[in-house]
Amino acid sequence: MNRKLTVIGLSMLMLFSCKKDNTQPNSSQAGVTSNTTSLRDIHTCSACIYRPKQGGMSTSAVGIKADFWNNNPNGPVVLRVKFLDNLASSYVRGKIKTYAKQWEKYANVRFDFVADNQPADIRITSETSSGSWSYMGKDNLNVPANEATMNYGWFTDNTADDEFSRVIVHEFGHAIGLGHEQSHPLNTIKWNKPYVYNYYLSTNGWSQQMVDDNVFYVFPASQVVYSAYDKTSIMHYPVPAEFTLNGFTVGWNTQLSEGDKKFIQLRYPFPKKPHAETAPVDTPESSVGYVDHASNNNLNHDHAIVDPF
Repeated sequence: MNRKLTVIGLSMLMLFSCKKDNTQPNSSQAGVTSNTTSLRDIHTCSACIYRPKQGGMSTSAVGIKADFWNNNPNGPVVLRVKFLDNLASSYVRGKIKTYAKQWEKYANVRFDFVADNQPADIRITSETSSGSWSYMGKDNLNVPANEATMNYGWFTDNTADDEFSRVIVHEFGHAIGLGHEQSHPLNTIKWNKPYVYNYYLSTNGWSQQMVDDNVFYVFPASQVVYSAYDKTSIMHYPVPAEFTLNGFTVGWNTQLSEGDKKFIQLRYPFPKKPHAETAPVDTPESSVGYVDHASNNNLNHDHAIVDPF
C-alpha cells in the first residue's frame, strides 16, 4: 500500500496526481510569494490509492499519518535518488538536483543522485501526462523498484527558476515526510464551498466528494504533530480570493519559509558536535510536517535507509 502526494498529502497509501493548467507563475514573481493568484494558475490534484493487486491506482480519501525517515544521530539521512527515464533534459535534471538540495541546508538529510542502474529510494520520471507528484517519506520504500516515486509533469528548458524552486522543493518536502499546509488542523480558511465545488467540477470533472477529499480535508488534531499554521509555507497550495468567503488568499510560495526551516530542523536535527555547546532551537513558528505519534520517540533509531530491492 503506497501513498503518493502532489505539489496534499498524507497517509494511508495515497497517491496524488497533479494536473497543471496552461500557465506558470511569471518569472517576475520570483521570491517567497506573489500577491495575486488567478484561477487559471491553480494546480489541481486528485488523491488516489495504489493497489498493487489491482494493477493501478484508484481515487480515495486522504489519510492522516505521515512517515518521516528515522533520523541518524551520527550523520545525514542519506536518500538515494535517480532518474528512471530520459524525458527530462540535462538542464532540467540539473535544476532538480540543485533545488532538491535546498532541504540539506536545514535538515540532517542528503540526497545522493546515483546512476540509472543503481538502486534508489526516490525514483524520478518526467511524464507530462500525469502532472507533478511524490510519494511521502518512508512510503517510497513500499513502491516496486521499477516504478517511479516522484514525477515532474511540466518542466521545460524555458521554465522560470521560481517555478523550478516552487515545485521541486515542494515535492522533495513530501519525499522527506511533509504534508500540505492547507490541511493543517489550525488553518482558519473560510472556503466558498459552492464556488470551489463548481470550479473543480467545470475544470476537472470532480465530484463534491473529491473536492472534500483533496481541497477541504483537515487533519484530525489528535493524530498529527503540529504548531502554528503558516500560509507562507512551501507546502501550501495557492488560494485565490474567489475560493474564500472573506477574500483570504495564498500566493505562490516559491521558497522555504522561516517556519519550514525551523520545523524541518526539529524533525531532522543535525548531529551534535562533540565538546561544543549547542544553541537552543526556537519553537517552530509553523508546522508543515505531520507524523504518527507512535513513531515520535524513534527519531534516533537506526539509519533510515532500508534497501527495498
